[in-house]
Amino acid sequence: MNPKALNYAKLVAERKRCSACTDLVNISKFKALDSDHIGAYSRWQGNLDSELVVIGQDSADVNTFKTVGGGWPGEAIQTNLAMVELVKAAGIKIAAPRYGLADDRLFFTNAVLCLKKGPMQQPVPSPYFRNCADRFLRRTIEVVQPRAVVTLGKDALKATLYAFGLRYPGNFLALVDTGCTFDLSCGARLFPMCHPTPTVLNTHRSLEKQKADWKRFGRWLKRHNKPCS
Repeated sequence: MNPKALNYAKLVAERKRCSACTDLVNISKFKALDSDHIGAYSRWQGNLDSELVVIGQDSADVNTFKTVGGGWPGEAIQTNLAMVELVKAAGIKIAAPRYGLADDRLFFTNAVLCLKKGPMQQPVPSPYFRNCADRFLRRTIEVVQPRAVVTLGKDALKATLYAFGLRYPGNFLALVDTGCTFDLSCGARLFPMCHPTPTVLNTHRSLEKQKADWKRFGRWLKRHNKPCS
């Protein structure tokens, strides 16, 4: 096992033992549905040599995790299908999620890795984002060593900035509108994006606007060495 894979395996082992967030459920409680990845999102896109890491907000609730995805990102979840279109707008082609079949072009993870006990829309308390940022988020990014990080939504952005000791400047939509980026100490550039949930797409930022955001990101990728795909 190469050093990167070894460090990742150690991080996953720590995640399976973690009990820092008492109101959340560790995926390891469902051994048959867990994996040797940091989370379910990484079972779809888990390339440790990817030059792009995408960070979602949080994992599913327990019921959705068990019944819809079976431990994998759901094949019919609209957010996942929108992600395929958005990444394509940046010039990167990935396959839609399929149960049991990793695509592994990129690396996807979540700012919060454990499952919510309540409904899917239940908010996750801010301290839990900080718990995961301290224990796993920064270290995951440092293991992969990407040149670009994309955060989906305000909470993922705040968690990632916190993980690297940076201040969240506020006015999230203005950050996205202006194409504001942040330099992380690991050498990656962070790009804030809106989360492509149906609610956000229908109320705050349409799919077409989000595609435009990702196209702008894609132009940055083309200017900086080789493309991610």
